[in-house]
Amino acid sequence: MEEIQLTKKYGLPTAITLVVGSVIGAGVFFKAKEIISYTGSIGLSVLAWAVGGIILLATLYAFAVLAVKYGYGKKAGGFVAYSEIMLGEKYSYGVGWFFATVYYPALTAILAYVSASYTCSLFSLTGDSTVWIITFAYLLVIYIMNLLSPKIAGKFQVSTTVIKVIPLILMAVVGLIIGLVNGTTVSNFADTSLSKGTGLLAAIAATAFAYEGGHAVVNLNFEIKNGKRAVPIALIGGGLFIIAIYVLYFIGVTSALPIGEFISSDNEIGDAFSKIFGGASSVIVMVFVVISCLGGTNAFTLETSRSMYYLSIRNKGLYPSVLKQVDVKTNMPTNSGLVGLGLSAFWVVMWYLFTTGIFNLNFSDMFILPTYMIYIPIFFMMMFKNKESNWFNRFVAPCLAILGCLFMCFAVIYSYKMDALWYMLIVAGIMALGYLIRLFNRKNNDSVAE
Repeated sequence: MEEIQLTKKYGLPTAITLVVGSVIGAGVFFKAKEIISYTGSIGLSVLAWAVGGIILLATLYAFAVLAVKYGYGKKAGGFVAYSEIMLGEKYSYGVGWFFATVYYPALTAILAYVSASYTCSLFSLTGDSTVWIITFAYLLVIYIMNLLSPKIAGKFQVSTTVIKVIPLILMAVVGLIIGLVNGTTVSNFADTSLSKGTGLLAAIAATAFAYEGGHAVVNLNFEIKNGKRAVPIALIGGGLFIIAIYVLYFIGVTSALPIGEFISSDNEIGDAFSKIFGGASSVIVMVFVVISCLGGTNAFTLETSRSMYYLSIRNKGLYPSVLKQVDVKTNMPTNSGLVGLGLSAFWVVMWYLFTTGIFNLNFSDMFILPTYMIYIPIFFMMMFKNKESNWFNRFVAPCLAILGCLFMCFAVIYSYKMDALWYMLIVAGIMALGYLIRLFNRKNNDSVAE
C-alpha cells in the first residue's frame, strides 16, 4: 500500500503569519516592566530588545539559506531534515526528539495556560481549578481544529496574527506621537532614578521568550506552496517586522505614562492603553491579548501535531509505522497529532507543578538554552557543506548565527544559574529516554532482519 504524503496546503500569507504569530504572544505585552527592572533604563531596555531581535534575525537568515539550498531535504521536517543533511542520522534524531517531546508541546502548553489565565482575568473568573480546566479546554479545541481541518487552522493563524498586531501598531504610533508631543518620551529616556536590577544580560535573556518561535515555519515548508521561495521570505520579512514592532511598541507603551508611574503600576499595560485610548481600552486590549495567546497556541500546535510524524517517516521514535500514517480526508498525521496532544497535556501538568511551587522552577525564559545549543552545530557545518554558496551565506551568515546563539546561551546561564542547570537536567533525562527508544528500535529491526 502506497504511503500517503503531506500535500502543499499553505500559501505565503500563512507562512508569514506562522513566523509572526509564533513569536508575538503575551510576552511583548507584559515583558516591558520586567526588562526595565533589569536595566534600570529605558535606553538600555530598547537596546535589549534590539539585541534580542538581531540575534533572532541572524538565526532566521541562516535557516533561510538552508531553505533556499535544500528546500525540505528528502523528507518533511525542516529541523530534522537540515540536521540530517549537516550532521547525520544520530544528531537529527536527537533534534527531532527534542522538538517533538520538549520544545513544541511545552510551549503549546504554556501558551494555552497563559491564554486561559488572561481569559480568567478578562471575565473575572475565580477558583483554583478554573484556569487549568480552561487550559485543557483550549488545548483540546485547538488540536481538534488542526487535526480535522488544517486549512481552517491556517486561516485561524492568519486572522489571529492580523488581530494581535493591531493594538501593537496603534500603541507604537499613537503612544510615541503623544509621548513626543507632551515630553513624556524624552523625560523617560532621561530618567536616571530607576533602580537597577541584574543588568543588560538578564534583560536580553528576558526578551528571548518574547522572540522565541520564529523558526517554526521551517518545519512546515514541505506543506507550503513554493517553499524554497516562500519560507525565506517569511523568515526574513517576518523577522524584520517583529523586531520593528517590538521596539516601537515598547517605546510607545512606555511613553504613555511617566516611567515611575509605569513601573509602580499593578496593571501598567492597561493603564497605558487607558491613558492613550480611554478607559474602555484596557478591557479591549485584554481581549487582544487572549486572541494573541490563542494564535500562538495554534502556531505551536501546528508544529506539535506533526513532530512525531517527522521522526516516524524516517522509521524513528515511538511506533513509527503508526505515527507516520496520514489521514486520507484531512491530509494530517492524526496519530502523531494525538501524541502531540498527550505530550502538551503532560507539560500542562508539569507547568502546574512548577508554578504552584512544588518544584519551584520557572523555565519559560530558558527554552532558548537547549534550542540554541542544537542550532550551533548545524550552523557550524554550513561552512563546510554549503560549498556552492557565496562567501556571505557560507561563512558570514552562519558565524553571525553562531555568535548570537552563544551569546544567548551565556545570557541565560549567567542570569538563571541553578535554574538553568535543573532545566537542562530535565531535558537531558528526556533526551536519554529518546536514545534508549532509538536503541530498542534498532535492536528490534536487526532481529526482524535476521
